Amino acid sequence: MPTQREVELTQQTTIASGTAETTIVTADPNFRRNLTRLIITTANAAAATLTLRDSTGGTTRAILDYPNAAVAPAEPLIINFDPPMQQQASNNNWTLQASVAAGAIHITADFVTGN
Repeated sequence: MPTQREVELTQQTTIASGTAETTIVTADPNFRRNLTRLIITTANAAAATLTLRDSTGGTTRAILDYPNAAVAPAEPLIINFDPPMQQQASNNNWTLQASVAAGAIHITADFVTGN
């Protein structure tokens, strides 16, 4: 059985103009990837809802209104998870899906791997 690895990793992703569910943290076949922080930026001037899931097509773990008004946000959306947001099972992606197909959304996801 694998043992827990306390290694913090980072992955950057850009959601181009679209509403498709997009992987923000790729799966690990042996370990869960537990989120410690999300940093989200955009120059979009369209109010949007971002849906965070802990597997492709899986359970919704958070719904974020960003930007929350029809104006480009002046600040990034930074969410720290302490303790880390637990992934329900190993070998799954974390995904984010935008409700509006506006300009690019940039995501930096920090996570730790563990069992």
